[in-house]
Amino acid sequence: MRKLTLSAVALFACATAFAQNITNPKFDGRDDTNTSISKIETNKQFTVITFETVAPGDSSWVEINNDMFIRTGNDVHYKFVKAEDIAIAPKKTTIARGGDKLTFKVYFEKIPATTKYVDVIERAGTSGDAIRFFNFYHVSLTASRPVENQRVVSVTLAPPPPPMNMRNAMDMGGIMNAMAPMMGAMTKSTLDAQVEYFKQPGKLQEIAKLTRAYLDALMNEGITRDEAIKIITADGLMPKIGTTGK
Repeated sequence: MRKLTLSAVALFACATAFAQNITNPKFDGRDDTNTSISKIETNKQFTVITFETVAPGDSSWVEINNDMFIRTGNDVHYKFVKAEDIAIAPKKTTIARGGDKLTFKVYFEKIPATTKYVDVIERAGTSGDAIRFFNFYHVSLTASRPVENQRVVSVTLAPPPPPMNMRNAMDMGGIMNAMAPMMGAMTKSTLDAQVEYFKQPGKLQEIAKLTRAYLDALMNEGITRDEAIKIITADGLMPKIGTTGK
């Protein structure tokens, strides 16, 4: 009798060791990226999955289909039993503000204690109206997701450059005044060079012939005389004498 009692205790301990109680389980994929599984636990009657969903916008709604199931590796389905804190379709639970979180539980038929991976399927396939179901694939019952570390970015703001004081402004004005005679001399030198160019013997006649030939060539291409004259005036063959703006 004592031996039988010890055997029963050993079997109970073994079953307890394989019980699926895990927080933040790893999974390979999901259809609704706003929802995650925070806990899976199996008791004497049910396998209970706790979900957390974040509202993508104001007045968002969620619901659970009662044909939801857990699928184990040998393709056995464990049916939906009940849900807590979320409406069952066609009813809906509304989340008032975007970013708010809703935590809810879904109860299923109890899965075997030795199960290591499951699929959680609310509805197989995708919806044509952009609805994403609570489908999770290859959910581990032995490994949790790593805790995401919050990265703090340090930002250093450099002070703005000091404003230009009146002394600096006066210095800049002095520099510009000092450059004025030099710029005037450069302009005069350019004008003198162009005048000397036109004084060369036969230079004006040569330019006139080239301009006439240019006009004829433009008109031969179908351009009207007025348009051709505008082209020559805007971009002629003669070197342009620079002018100073006001």
